[in-house]
Amino acid sequence: MSEDDNVFEELVKQGNKTAQNFIFHFAWFWAIVSVTYFFAVTFLPIPEAGKDFANIILGFLLGTAVSTVINYFF
Repeated sequence: MSEDDNVFEELVKQGNKTAQNFIFHFAWFWAIVSVTYFFAVTFLPIPEAGKDFANIILGFLLGTAVSTVINYFF
C-alpha cells in the first residue's frame, strides 16, 4: 500500500467529504478546462501572433494535465 492510499484512508475515517472528494473535483476542473481550451483552439480564430502561445499551452495540457488525470484514474 502506498503512502497516498494511507492518506486517503485517513480522510475517509475523519469523515471530511470536501477532502475526500478533492481529487475528483480537481480532475473534473482540469478536464473541463482542457476540453474548453481544445474547442477554443480548434474552432475559434486565433491571431497569427498568438498561435505559438496557443500551441505551447495545448502541448502543456495534452502532455501533463490530461495525461496525469488519465494515469491517476486508469
